[in-house]
Amino acid sequence: MLDGRISAGNRHRTKIHPRPGRATCSEPLVSPNPDTQGGAALHQGGLGGDPLPFPDAAFDDAIACLVLHYLEDWKAPLAELRRVLVPGGRLMVAVNHPWVYKLVRPDGDYFATEEWSDEYTFSGQAAVLTYWHRPLHAITSEFTAAGFRIAVVSEPPPASGARELFPELVTSPSGSFLCFLFFVLEAA
Repeated sequence: MLDGRISAGNRHRTKIHPRPGRATCSEPLVSPNPDTQGGAALHQGGLGGDPLPFPDAAFDDAIACLVLHYLEDWKAPLAELRRVLVPGGRLMVAVNHPWVYKLVRPDGDYFATEEWSDEYTFSGQAAVLTYWHRPLHAITSEFTAAGFRIAVVSEPPPASGARELFPELVTSPSGSFLCFLFFVLEAA
């Protein structure tokens, strides 16, 4: 299982588990020693820059959870993820739902790929996060152009308690709201 993440400096880290069949997708992988952490080998490689340090068809599955929407260009990262997956391997992706962009940027063009930023506070520190909005058709086109088949598209309901924490996002009679899109892609 390959777990692609963004860590400090917009670099992705990958975590390889020492035993087949074990995988986690917990916290971003940050370690003073980039070679080992908790018995798992860590390898740093920037998706979209240098190739990942793995041979072709090295993984059955990969995860890109809340990573792609920070990147302007998806072609190189998706091509690299496709390269390291076996034929029929799966890439599980979570991205911001494109509808969120219209919620937070009502004047934005839903049908354009546009950069936008928002300010947050983490542990008392202000931080600006920059995203790249893509309409749904652009997201799915990027996946298929990279050699993936879309097996699953999911808009899961919010977790219990989310409605109470984010009442401003509840816009439907069911009390649900859109926040993320989940995809399972198969390497063609």
